[in-house]
Amino acid sequence: MRKTYLDVIRIWACVLVILMHSPMNGTSGAIQNLVYALSGPCIGLFFMVSGALLLPCEGGWAFVKKRFYKVLAPTLIWTLFYILANILIKHQSVSSLWRQILSIPFSPQGHGILWFMYVLCGLYLLSPIISPWLKTASAKDVRILLCIWGITLLFPFLKPYLNIASSPSGGFYYFTGYAGYFLLGFYLTRFEIKISLRNTILLAFVAILIIAAVRFTHTAIDFNDAISYLSLPVVMLTISYFSAMEKIGKTIRSDSRTASVLEYLSGLSFGVYLVHIFFIRYLLWDFMPGGLKQILLTVAITLLLSFLASWLISLLPFSRYIIGFKKTKSKKL
Repeated sequence: MRKTYLDVIRIWACVLVILMHSPMNGTSGAIQNLVYALSGPCIGLFFMVSGALLLPCEGGWAFVKKRFYKVLAPTLIWTLFYILANILIKHQSVSSLWRQILSIPFSPQGHGILWFMYVLCGLYLLSPIISPWLKTASAKDVRILLCIWGITLLFPFLKPYLNIASSPSGGFYYFTGYAGYFLLGFYLTRFEIKISLRNTILLAFVAILIIAAVRFTHTAIDFNDAISYLSLPVVMLTISYFSAMEKIGKTIRSDSRTASVLEYLSGLSFGVYLVHIFFIRYLLWDFMPGGLKQILLTVAITLLLSFLASWLISLLPFSRYIIGFKKTKSKKL
């Protein structure tokens, strides 16, 4: 049975990622810091939903082939789209064009937003390796691994005071990275971990308190590191968002019209992620003055345009190669 709450989480992640990129030139540093802190869980939520849906995977490397089929073509198409947009709209030089094209298999080109696609491919490659263990692992086994990952989330807070080896020579190196989110999504879903509303609010409050302490007190901790995707308070906030959206999603009947609409919007979310930065950075950037009102207006406009663009693309016969989704006639909204 489809889990409607995962659709809710994915849509919420779309809102957050657009919010994160919405502050324009002229926006005060305080407002930007607030926006970045509150929207930081966006990427983690995407990875957690993937982990909840895909782990443990079946079919071994056949699974990887199937997932790559959905991701590689959109990555290439949008890479070329942004490279072309840079040349035509931002008037970038074509002198490095061949270097960019030859670098596509190794790093995101055209726009940095595409880094997400490369991490996603890495997680797909990892899935058939860890799945045999996940099929037999207990909740305690997975929790131990997550706790080790949690130690690495403290690095932004420890490195000003301790000698932290975050390179391959460090003992915790192989427990770092976004695979932790992937595993966390699996853990919360597979073992049906329940977080009460009180603890959900408490978790978010403590996370924001830590971030505020770094921002407003004299400390050697770098604020940007403290609100990075792989810092403890952001992961705490991500878990609280996941829990809150889960509670909301579970109030919606899976056979209701609302659930059908959410499922459809969730299907468009991949396209929304890929296209939203075009509207913000290439079309709206030079026309917005900055500030809180501008951020809210940008979020609203970009959400509307991004979902509209993804919907229009979904009508094309080859839309799966562009946004990994195609509108089907049987889909009733």
